[in-house]
Amino acid sequence: MSIKKKLLFTGVLLIVCLLVSEAAIRPFVPLEIVGPSAVQFDPYYGKRLKANYSGPITAQGITYQFSTNSLGFRGPELPNTYSGVLLNLGDSFGVGDTVNDGEEYAAILNEQFAEKFGPEHLPVLNAAIAGNGQGRWLKFLRRDAEQFRPQYIIMQVCRNDFCDNHRERLFRQTNGLEELPIQSPSIYRQVQEIVESIPVLPYSRIYAVAKQGVRQVFTNELEIRRELEADCPDRLDPETSSFDDLTIELLGECLRICRDRNWPVIGITAGVPEGARMDRLREVFHKYGSDIIYIPTKQEIPEMYNDPDDHWNAIGHLYVADILADYFSDQGLLVNSRQVGD
Repeated sequence: MSIKKKLLFTGVLLIVCLLVSEAAIRPFVPLEIVGPSAVQFDPYYGKRLKANYSGPITAQGITYQFSTNSLGFRGPELPNTYSGVLLNLGDSFGVGDTVNDGEEYAAILNEQFAEKFGPEHLPVLNAAIAGNGQGRWLKFLRRDAEQFRPQYIIMQVCRNDFCDNHRERLFRQTNGLEELPIQSPSIYRQVQEIVESIPVLPYSRIYAVAKQGVRQVFTNELEIRRELEADCPDRLDPETSSFDDLTIELLGECLRICRDRNWPVIGITAGVPEGARMDRLREVFHKYGSDIIYIPTKQEIPEMYNDPDDHWNAIGHLYVADILADYFSDQGLLVNSRQVGD
């Protein structure tokens, strides 16, 4: 057999083996995430959503359609001409993890605006991304927000932000807030981006198993988990600890920028129970002349949340969108794009 035929035979055999292996493990291997990552490295933010991404994502047994526009934000393209946006800042709750495109509260608000005001409505720009805290907000507000001319800003604050702001290491407290340099992407992340450029392969169970295994080796997830548990345990009492000070200071700086630039802000919570933390959030928002709306936790309204995943489901996002729409209406904030520009 010639070398060419041997290579062809080996290639066919390899493909057959992969297909058989894929079929064999698919029913028996429960995986948290299947499919290519929607996130890529960014030298300014550390990470960002991929532009023009579209595909199904499976997380915690929930499969949902997730798409981004050409700017790398979840949601439709901005109109060709607009004089301002309603800017949404947040994490996995704000970007709408576990719900299909169009079911996240930002998309629902955008649709409600369109129905009420037509083509000239104020578009909603969803600049949220999963797994981030207020450090990314601050960087966005400092550099990129002004180009979109925000007329109003939603700040969605999550319970895990208090940990994320320490884990991300975008800022630290010294004499004020010190911005830290972005670390270069790991070898794991670089290899992942190359592999995921191959069609079909990122959606296989085999790749997902390999990705999880390699991730554990390269990132040493057990060590990271222990570090997080040491840094921000659930038992931490915000009334007696200074751990939350970084989040409060980051929020305060974000709110100060918005106040100085005349960008009205409304805050909403996700998974933050009543107590010392909620009191501190109200205090910092009110200090800068903004309101924050308390959204019931899973313990209070479980039907708003996935089970066992704790994100808002479609019912929860509709609930949040309706609360925000009522707030905007009560405050007389629902204006269309043409009125904003006048």
